[in-house]
Order: sequence, then structure tokens, then C-alpha cells
Amino acid sequence: MRLGAFLLLTATALPFTFAAAAETDPCAVTKSETRVRPDPDGDPIRVEVGVFLIDIVDVDELKESFKVDFVLSLAWRDLRLSAEVRGGALDDCSLGLGDIWDPDVHPVNQRGVTREGAQDVDIAPDGTVRFSERVTGELSTSLDLDEFPFDKQWLRIQLASFEYGPQDVVFAVDESETGRMEDVFIGGWDVLENNSDPDVRPLTVNTRQHTRLDHTVIIERRSSFFLWKFVVPLSFIVLMASSVFWIDPRMTGPQIGVATASVFSLIAFLISLRGVIPRVDYLTRLDELVFSVTVLVFLALGESIITTRLSMQERHDLASRIDRVSRWVYLSLFAGVLVVYFV
Repeated sequence: MRLGAFLLLTATALPFTFAAAAETDPCAVTKSETRVRPDPDGDPIRVEVGVFLIDIVDVDELKESFKVDFVLSLAWRDLRLSAEVRGGALDDCSLGLGDIWDPDVHPVNQRGVTREGAQDVDIAPDGTVRFSERVTGELSTSLDLDEFPFDKQWLRIQLASFEYGPQDVVFAVDESETGRMEDVFIGGWDVLENNSDPDVRPLTVNTRQHTRLDHTVIIERRSSFFLWKFVVPLSFIVLMASSVFWIDPRMTGPQIGVATASVFSLIAFLISLRGVIPRVDYLTRLDELVFSVTVLVFLALGESIITTRLSMQERHDLASRIDRVSRWVYLSLFAGVLVVYFV
């Protein structure tokens, strides 16, 4: 009888004991402070966003994506968590992102990212909340390869609040947390600058808008590799083809042999280019150079056939005049192609 009364008394008293403990716990946060944004009937909450670039691992032109490693930092003010409102500061409390309200910011253009780092938040006595985490993975981005291999690309990290729109949350750039490591390196590219832009159109899904911020990394391709590996060899093939204009048209064998050798050399070289030229459905600047060079080499072959034919008809003077004119016309055309290509 006494045991039953004791158990009944204990069961009745426990909820009141926990409630009292929660009221006296200086780190306890109410449910409303985790579900409802601060001042829901007031102005939108200003969230400062920082993106610090650690590394860009790879740029995939075919998939239009890049692999990136960066630190995402967020800061906002929640007066409900201030020392003045609570009667005590939370700066010594161990609270996680799930224990308080947050703007729910994520990368929009992700194709698979990993978010690393502690989920703890720092809460200042004035209610300012700071949170940061490391994000690594693949992001999609649109690439314009018209000027390849002299192109610049704008790689965009698109961040948005998955839960709130401009009427609830506005983004601002946290300059102190935005930047990049000095030794950021991408094979074949130079990083020129990176910056954040909060003044972009909100992300619209169906009829709902989501606050958005874009962080853009501007990179420039190192074109010297393509100049030495592709443009210079192509130039030598063009000059080799031009030697047919300096061979006596009566020497049918050498003239046709040089012309056809130039064509075969060009074809073999173009086959080796397949793995290097981006496979896009429009012509890049390198594609235009290759096309122009191909036309010139085949023109040299056609000219050698014509002069050989004339020589076989005993019209040596006409064939020689055509050769003399073709030398300078051909070289002028090639010089024009190079000027257009580089300028």
C-alpha cells in the first residue's frame, strides 16, 4: 500500500519537476523560437551570407558543372535570444542549428554536395546568431565556350532559402566572411575574382518565391597550352601545304605528294583533337581556326592538281604564273585567319 502510494506520488510530481527544471535552465529555448521567424509581423530578417572559397577541383565543360569546396557562413539577429530578453546570455550554451530558428539556406544548383562541420551556433548577448559549415561537391553552371580557348567563365554558387521568400528574409553580403584562399588552383585555369551578389531575382518554384544570393567565381583559361600544342602544329601543316607553290609544276610527283601529305597530316592531327575540343553543338574559336586551316590545305591540294594538269597540257607559263600568285594569296589568307583568330 505504501509502495503504491509512493509510485503514484512520484509519477504525479515528475512532470512538474521537469517543467520547473526547463524554466530554470538558462540554455532552454522554447518551441516558438525554433519554428517561427523573429518578429513574424515585422520587416524581413536580414541574413548576412559569407562564401569563402577554398578550392575548385575541376570544371567539366561537357556536363556544364564544377566541383567546389567552400565555407558557407550565415549571421542574423534574433532578439528573442538576446540576454536582455532572456535575462541571461546564451554565449556559453551548446546549441545546435536545430535548436533555434534558421533561414534554411542551401545551394540550389547542386548535383550532389556534402555539408561538413559542427552544427553548433554562436549566439552573442545581443541575439546575433552565427553559423558556418564547409560545403564540398558538384554544382551545375552554364558555360559559354564560343571563345575557346581564350574564354572566361562565370561559375555560380546559387544559394537560396528553401523555406522563406523576400517578404520574410533578405540576404546581404558578409564581406568579412567572403573571399578565397590565396593558393586556389584549377588545372588549366586562372582564378580572377570571386564575389557575391544578393541583388538577383528570387528563385521561383511554381508560384512561390525564395530569397536568393549568387556567389560568382570568374576564371580564365590558360590558352598557352593550346597555342603550343595545337595552333603552332596547325601552322606548320599550313606552311607545308604552301610549299607546293614553290615546286615547278612540271614536277608532278613532288607537287602532288606534298599536297596529299599535308592533307593526311591534317586529318591525323584533327583526329588527335577529338579528346581536347569541347563537344558542343556550336563552333568555338578553335573550331573556326581548324575549319579555316582545313579549307586552306585543301585549296593548296586543288591548286596543285590544276597546275599539274596545265603542265601536262604544255601550258607551263600559265601554271607558273598561277603558282606565283597563289604563294602570296595563300600566305595572305593564312595571315588573315591568324589575325581574326587572335584578335
